Amino acid sequence: MVRKILQAKLRLIAWLVVRKHSPLVIAITGSVGKTGTKDAVIKIVSDNGYRVRGTSGNYNNEIGVPLTIIGSTSGGSSWLSWFLIILKGVRMVLIPAAYPDVLVLEMAADRPGDIGYLAKIAPPDIAIVTAISSVHLEFFKSVESVATEKGSLLQYLKSNGTAILNADDKRVLDLKSRYHKKFLTYGIISKSDVQANNIALVYDKDPHLKAIVLAHAQQCSLILPNFIARHHLYGILAAISAGIALKIPLSNIVLSLKDLTPPKGRMTILPGVKHTTIIDDSYNSSPQAAVEALNTLKQLAARRKTIAVLGDMLELGSYTQKAHFELGHTLAKLKITDLITVGEKATDIAQGAIKAGMSKSKIFSFDNAPAAGRFLQDRMRQGDFILIKGSQGVRTEKIVKEVMANPEKAKDLLVRQGPEWQS
Repeated sequence: MVRKILQAKLRLIAWLVVRKHSPLVIAITGSVGKTGTKDAVIKIVSDNGYRVRGTSGNYNNEIGVPLTIIGSTSGGSSWLSWFLIILKGVRMVLIPAAYPDVLVLEMAADRPGDIGYLAKIAPPDIAIVTAISSVHLEFFKSVESVATEKGSLLQYLKSNGTAILNADDKRVLDLKSRYHKKFLTYGIISKSDVQANNIALVYDKDPHLKAIVLAHAQQCSLILPNFIARHHLYGILAAISAGIALKIPLSNIVLSLKDLTPPKGRMTILPGVKHTTIIDDSYNSSPQAAVEALNTLKQLAARRKTIAVLGDMLELGSYTQKAHFELGHTLAKLKITDLITVGEKATDIAQGAIKAGMSKSKIFSFDNAPAAGRFLQDRMRQGDFILIKGSQGVRTEKIVKEVMANPEKAKDLLVRQGPEWQS
């Protein structure tokens, strides 16, 4: 009851703040890719003269979105802190003051109706739908139900706004037939308004991505020194589309992206102990993202030994067992050298790999991240390439910390290193 009262107050104040200051709102939803897209949008927009505020951390729900609009962090268990947050919001409504030109808001949906709740607070001028997949299924009947919920963001798009859709995701692209809006599409495979061609993982001093971006009869070379994963291009193309919707020249957009970095724990390369290479993808996991990560591991390692450390994929509902089993099958077909699973659900990854022909002698299962990390440190050898990935609840960043060459830098390099996570 108390939480509902707080939630209602925050919602009203955030709604009033948006109406008072009239920022341009860029809303981002989707099953995966929201944070990477948000970071790229913020980089492009802020580098091109706009004052920007964006979602921080996991502030993408009924509490987090109002906090972002107000410009505050959570009050935690302190009622005084929450009172001061509410007071700050009231002052923003009543007293003229500077406010960002643009709000970039992630909007998550764990249950039907979540997107509508958030979009009514801050109706978007630009709405981005990144991808629809089998995550957060616990409170949805099917992936199609997820698509309906995520796609409902377009219902709240302002009449003169632009909807930006991933053309390579059929469920996302199908939204074009449901809503009469102005659309921009982006993609790698399908023909789209903003498209990446000639994508390559380049091995200079450090591996990185490069591509040619085509948009409205223009083209520019895109170089991403800090990125290795092809699937990260989707968030970047979505952000480029947002820049185009804001009439920012393509050359300026591409220039802004040269020093963009992926969020912590999302396909970042770290040096490991024993002169190994770690691909840290420990932020979260889903079937689609895990397959993409395995493909990147295989491509990056070439013929060297590969170790995949894979934790439970959570919030998959009735698809849980099948999703883990299919991931194991994919891993075996990619001929990943060793598999280490973490958590009860991840044992089905092992079963899928065995069924697809992977030797049991190359598969090791653990109940928790610390035990898996200690085993991995003994198992890894010079030159190995190691992918570490799992849902947040598995805490696979603990494994990364165990095997990274510079654990003293963990607070700067890894996810979930604040005091609230140290238990």
